[in-house]
Amino acid sequence: MRESHRVHVNAGHGSAIFVFAGRWSAPGGAGAGEASQFSASGSALPGAESAVSPATRHPAFGLSLRTVEGEPVADLKARSAAELGSGRDPWAACNVQVDPGVYRLRLQLPTRDSLEQVIVAAPGWQTEIFLQPRLYRSPSGETESERADLAGASILYSRFNPDDPAGSLAFAPDDPDFGPSLRLLELARLGLISGRNVLSRDITEMLWAKWQNPMLGIVGAHLLLLSPEPDRELLGIVVNNLRYGIWPGFRHPDVEALALRLEAAASDYAFATPPMLRSSWSLVIDASIAAASLVPEGSLAFDVATRVWGNSPWLLWRNPPPGRRPATPVDEYADALSAQMAAIEEPASKGGTRRLAGAPDPSGDIRRLSKGLNLPRSNVEALYRKTRKE
Repeated sequence: MRESHRVHVNAGHGSAIFVFAGRWSAPGGAGAGEASQFSASGSALPGAESAVSPATRHPAFGLSLRTVEGEPVADLKARSAAELGSGRDPWAACNVQVDPGVYRLRLQLPTRDSLEQVIVAAPGWQTEIFLQPRLYRSPSGETESERADLAGASILYSRFNPDDPAGSLAFAPDDPDFGPSLRLLELARLGLISGRNVLSRDITEMLWAKWQNPMLGIVGAHLLLLSPEPDRELLGIVVNNLRYGIWPGFRHPDVEALALRLEAAASDYAFATPPMLRSSWSLVIDASIAAASLVPEGSLAFDVATRVWGNSPWLLWRNPPPGRRPATPVDEYADALSAQMAAIEEPASKGGTRRLAGAPDPSGDIRRLSKGLNLPRSNVEALYRKTRKE
């Protein structure tokens, strides 16, 4: 029986988040090593190795689902159904029924720090996260342990009936219809990492498939934007379909990020929480140059902006170990900030110095800082104020 049709944790109503972690064989009997179509690793995590050890830890070890404020919703190891022996690929699966909204998926690392990412639960849909294992080195580097690879995740959406979870159209690794969506997601993942265009027929297939899996519509729209001359009319159709046809009345941060590239689709949406995709975050950073309030100071998005980690297509950030305060942004960005500020502090033609604060950016200083540091304008202005005081 598919675990995605069961509810293992009831923490709300209206949508669900399903996490499947472990090794698996590809549909049709391929071995685990041949299942790259399911989820290839996006980038090496801290101290991670691509090989896996014979001694398998529980696939969901260290994984937890949390509220947007960081409060625990479910310990996925403790609450999941799992199969660890019998000579088959080990796996763990946990379906958490939740209220629609934004959540955080956390992975505790052997070094006691953690990685997190945003997971958006949309009304009437199940967010499905599929994770393969990687090896992580201990702080001493002498031992290794196996944990989930967030950077290489495959994330999909399937329709979900909160009143009849068993009747929902959820995916499973042995489902013959599972392969095509994962193939398209893998193509999109590689395209977003490399910054290279994907064949137009594949993008078209992704955009049509958004009605069954809206994540394909989101990543397909990002691939459209990789073109030197993106089809903005088609982008507008995709954004409108996602906003009003698939998720009416629900504001998905990744869809709102795409809308930033369309003047006609502009809204008053503020990114208090970051989007799921790194490409969406880049759109937010670009748009914030003209509107610092797009990423409110003190919000989760503002706080994690200086802790973004890796080159995964998903937006991941790193948290310090419990009890240890994170390094201040100025400490983390000291060298880069100094280099960027050197040009800005250069005397202007009339003998004065340029000012960073304020809405206009006639000299392009804010854009240079934001691009150079890869930070939203609100973070850049906060860093600037702090450096002026020290």
